[in-house]
Amino acid sequence: VFRGPARVVDGDTLEIAGERVRLLGIDAPEKGQMCQDAQGSGYECGVVVKDALTRQIGSSPIECQAESRDMYGRNVSKCDAPGTGDLGTWLVSNGYAVAYRQYSKEYVALEESAEAAHRGIWAGSFQEPAEWRREHKRKNAAGHNRTSEGSSFTSGNFFSCRADTDQSSKCAIKGNISSYGKIYHVPGSNAYESVRINVSSGERWFCSREEAEQAGWRAS
Repeated sequence: VFRGPARVVDGDTLEIAGERVRLLGIDAPEKGQMCQDAQGSGYECGVVVKDALTRQIGSSPIECQAESRDMYGRNVSKCDAPGTGDLGTWLVSNGYAVAYRQYSKEYVALEESAEAAHRGIWAGSFQEPAEWRREHKRKNAAGHNRTSEGSSFTSGNFFSCRADTDQSSKCAIKGNISSYGKIYHVPGSNAYESVRINVSSGERWFCSREEAEQAGWRAS
């Protein structure tokens, strides 16, 4: 256990007494990440979340229980703030972060409640932070910029909708529109679980690969 005033690095990372702390079980939008609000306008959701957490914490001493270290040497921890309690709970409940299911299921129910109430990033549409990081890494490796097909976002604002529509469709292939164009994801593929379809933005469900390709989508 360690305790002290915290500097907010981003929506899920703090610095306490020179130590970097990664909040356990949640994933928040990254600095530089763009989301869409309820009116469809783009905004810097990573900055909004960072600022919200900074205001919430203030100068209060934060107490963290370290669970492990990640590949970047950060303490992966659960942290509490006076008057707020568990920071992961506060972030996910207010729609500032999603449950990081790969590492913990603790915050899944809170995420579902925030989604149903359209709080925070759930008021509009957004890309899973983990998927945004993967796209950002691929873009940097490619060494050139691409713009989203049919998007008003500028190059480098990697955006793909995560605005859940009803999942009653009997067709299981997800036709996503991202910064790399129209991409379809089949069940079991790497990004399948993180992609959510927003039909109002032109995304679709497909019943077969052939149907997706005929409509202009390509495989992930």
